[in-house]
Amino acid sequence: MRAPNSKIGFFVVVLQKQREWVGPDDKRIGFDELLGILKSKAREKEKTDNSVYLRVIGIDATPKEDFRSARSSSEAVTDAATPKYADDAGNTWSGRGRQPKWVKDAVRSGKLLNELLNSRVPGVEPIAKLRNQLRNEKLP
Repeated sequence: MRAPNSKIGFFVVVLQKQREWVGPDDKRIGFDELLGILKSKAREKEKTDNSVYLRVIGIDATPKEDFRSARSSSEAVTDAATPKYADDAGNTWSGRGRQPKWVKDAVRSGKLLNELLNSRVPGVEPIAKLRNQLRNEKLP
């Protein structure tokens, strides 16, 4: 516990954007180096005068990169809007969420879900196209 006549001080440094400072030896220093210098100066002051109690507090309030922001909003909309399944009537379904009525009806009528794959989606080939390719291949 400090004596009633002691001098107490807090120095709060809040970093709101990334920046650099010129240090005592004319080198560029960052936030951590700045805090280190300020803390050592505060310790020196405390050693010279026992009635002084100083603390340096650094708060890094710079915005952190959000992992979700790496993906742009236009990509997210494109992915959600890309239909994975389609039928001849022009109905489409992304494959997410509940199956729409036209998909349920097609499956009940005997179609496989793979037969409804949309050929316009990159990397997705409808099973009917694959079957035709296999039929047209000549065996050695």
